[in-house]
Amino acid sequence: MKRINLSSFYLLLVFWLYLFSSSSPAYSVPAQRLDDAQLAELIQTRMVEAKAPALAVSIVVDGKVKRFNYGSPDLQQPGENTVNTAYEIGSMSKAFTGLAIQILNEQGKLSLKDDIHQYLPNLNLLYQGKPAKLDIEDFLYHTSGLPFSTLAFLEIPSSKTVEQQLQNLNLQFKPKSHYFYASANYDVLGAVIEKVTGQSYHDAIATFITQPFGMSATVAVSGEETIANKATGYKIRFGYPVPIEAPIASNHVPSAYIHSTLADMEKWLDRLLDPTKLDPTLRRAIERSWQGNTRVPVNNNNSILYASGWLIEQRQGTYINHGGQNPNYSSCIALRPDQQIGIVALANISSNIILELCSDIDSYLHNQPYSDEVRDLFLFMDFIFSVLTAITMIIVVLVGLFIVLRIRNYRQQNNKLSLNWLDWGIVLLVPLIIAGIIYVSPGLGLGINWHFIALWLPSTLLIFITAIIFLVTLLTLNYRIKKKISHNKKGSK
Repeated sequence: MKRINLSSFYLLLVFWLYLFSSSSPAYSVPAQRLDDAQLAELIQTRMVEAKAPALAVSIVVDGKVKRFNYGSPDLQQPGENTVNTAYEIGSMSKAFTGLAIQILNEQGKLSLKDDIHQYLPNLNLLYQGKPAKLDIEDFLYHTSGLPFSTLAFLEIPSSKTVEQQLQNLNLQFKPKSHYFYASANYDVLGAVIEKVTGQSYHDAIATFITQPFGMSATVAVSGEETIANKATGYKIRFGYPVPIEAPIASNHVPSAYIHSTLADMEKWLDRLLDPTKLDPTLRRAIERSWQGNTRVPVNNNNSILYASGWLIEQRQGTYINHGGQNPNYSSCIALRPDQQIGIVALANISSNIILELCSDIDSYLHNQPYSDEVRDLFLFMDFIFSVLTAITMIIVVLVGLFIVLRIRNYRQQNNKLSLNWLDWGIVLLVPLIIAGIIYVSPGLGLGINWHFIALWLPSTLLIFITAIIFLVTLLTLNYRIKKKISHNKKGSK
């Protein structure tokens, strides 16, 4: 009997130790790895891979804050990248818009089930040619059916309202039937916020969020003001970051153009991780903003849900996150409220690598594997267009030399060579036709325009296209010269 009791005690002790050891690392391991040199090396490596001129990262683990500030906000006028350097936070802005909607919901000023026409009566959207019925929830959870192409014209500064810009647009699927991420959804919500509050989006975000959170440097811009200490935005050209000023459309601010600093984003993390510092309405609104849409999940197995400007993932516990990417800035944010972990990263270049940085850091903190090297779509496209441009320019030079030699050889044997007005007309017309086909092609299949392409894709694409048109011009000129020479030789016989 005594042997059985001892065995039972031993098994109970082992079981207890197992439970303790398996549960405690969730809190102890991240804190222990926060000061590792390898963590700083990971962040610096991602910065180099993304070719980011400046990168600001903050990691919070159970109240302990670790900052990583690297690079310069402006390569032309090098200076220190501080916690007060301002960045565009891209689609991380959606969490602010979503929270504002949830605050209005808590205050009883709107319901997520309300028909959108209750607030935006002129927003007429069509499905299969007929008026579509949509509610606020459809836009909050990206189940409205708005197509990707809406981004192409909402990013262009315009005097029109969001209602006017989206007027009579055809939806790509029946509302509530699918999830499809389209930034225009949150631009619509921004218009709703203005309608309900009677304030501008700028003032509403300040009233509901940035002032209660103490985020004095976080601004929902109107498109006109100058942001203090703002980092210069960059994009890649021939493998190097070059400065670019992207226009800010006021209608698109609720989705992508809130500006903030690392110091303010730390306050954002702090209040989200510990909402007891906020009033009850804000606390309840934050809880609601993290409730994902289970009816229409992001993926098929329900492991990823979209909430109010947040992605809710089940990844060794609840992992709340979102990325942000503008033409010349990128960012990411991740939260594990149950473990009191928060991560945010801000960079002044558009890069997929920065979008994944918070995930990499979270994996490192939990001693989980992460990719040794992350591929960046923009860097890859820039490399391809750079190579194609180089090849095209070599061909241009060769064709140019061939034309010069052809003309010189002909002149040595015959009289002066001259092209008539028809020849020159064809030489000019052919590249113009090619340019016209290229110009209209994006709108035929994707519904986007060249403003969008020039804004988002590497500049090397436009250089490559210019080189192609120049090559077509030379090839057409060579053809007309060849034909002229042949005609002259036949005439001389």
